[in-house]
Parts: sequence; C-alpha cells; structure tokens
Amino acid sequence: MTGKSKPTAEDEPLAAKDVAAYLKRHSEFLIEHPDVLAALHLPDAGEEGNVRDFQQAMIARLRERIARLERERDELVDTSRSNLVSQSQIHGAILALLRCNDFDSFLATVTDGLRLRLDMAAVVIAIEDSSAHPGAAARDGVIALPPGAIAQLLEPGEILRLREVAAPGNLALYGHLETTVHSDALAFLDLGEGYPPALLAFGATERGHFHPGQATDLLAFLAESIALITRQWLFRAGI
Repeated sequence: MTGKSKPTAEDEPLAAKDVAAYLKRHSEFLIEHPDVLAALHLPDAGEEGNVRDFQQAMIARLRERIARLERERDELVDTSRSNLVSQSQIHGAILALLRCNDFDSFLATVTDGLRLRLDMAAVVIAIEDSSAHPGAAARDGVIALPPGAIAQLLEPGEILRLREVAAPGNLALYGHLETTVHSDALAFLDLGEGYPPALLAFGATERGHFHPGQATDLLAFLAESIALITRQWLFRAGI
C-alpha cells in the first residue's frame, strides 16, 4: 500500500499578498518577463473603480527603459568614435616622429607638431639639469628643471598622471603659456641609464580635458614611443 505524497510548497497556492510582495521586491520582473505581462488581464483606462491604469503605467516604464537604453547606446557610440579619432591622431603622430631626418626636427615635431596635431596649448619635454636655470630652454623644444622636480610631479614608479591645473605651478613647465593651461598630462620619459629624469607634458586650455580616471592607454603608448625614439637619437648623436 502506497501512501499519498505530502504536498510541497510548490503545490500550495500563493496568496495574493505573497505575489504582491514578490513583485515589489523585484520591480523589473514584468519588464524582464513580457510573456507574463501578456498573459495578465490588465484594467482598461475606462474601467470604473479605485483601480490604477496599470497598462499605461507599464507602457510608461517601458518607454523610460527604452529611452535609457538609447541614451546609453548613444554615449557608447560617441565614446567609440572619440576613441577612434584619438587612436588615429596618436598613430599619425608616431609616424610623423619616425619620419624625422635629424634630432632637431624630431624635437620640433614632438613639441610643435604634436601641439598642433593634438590641439594642445603646449607640448613640452622637460629634463632635470642642475646647471641650467629652471624653466630655461636647454635645447630647442626642451626646458630644464631643477634636480628632484620630476619627483614633485610624479610618484615613484608612476608613468602617467592626468590632472587639473588650478593655478600656475612653480616649475614653469609651460613658460609664458603657464596661465592658459588648465589641465595637463604628465608622462615620465625613460631615456635610459646615465640620463637624468625627464618628462613629457601635454598642456590643454580646457578644464577637464585631462582628468583622473580618464583612459590613458593611448597617451602612455605615445610617451613610451617618444622615449624610445629619443634614446635612438641620443645614441646616434653621441649625447
């Protein structure tokens, strides 16, 4: 003789209050399960009684979600386009640097060429030099900084820093353009053993053009490329 199986929780009918409580805890349930919504009997706008127009409310929610998804899509498209433009600019800049026939034209391409190509207020190569006046031009396109200056700008091991420039600094990175630079990117230049610390500075007039949290892959790639090419020119020139 077989006994009857005990009823399980799945066999017991749900109380309306349980269904209501579940839907309140999972407010996106009907949006994520439109097949359930289609099977429901929804009140018409003309039905009498103290009944909310559930159908209109769900339509409004769906419209809000569609609008949000469209905004996210548009932001993603804009970001992708901006990244492609930046990538093209950086690749073009590196090719221009590789085409230089001498060290002076290379330095001019780094400073003036990149400034124009990337729409910067200034692009500067700064190198520590104890014998030069801080901020003075050590060579065309290169300025001198006092020993230890780069450690004030970059933490040990830090390769790239993006920052807001609230007021002119005391290191005179940008010379007479110092007051026009409101954000910048500072990249460490590894010139190799035997050379003093150096950095590459991109100064922008717009606040927020460079800011912490911004993607830095392309700028880091450009800075590393410039460092490698600079090392090759220094080796050729015997400097």
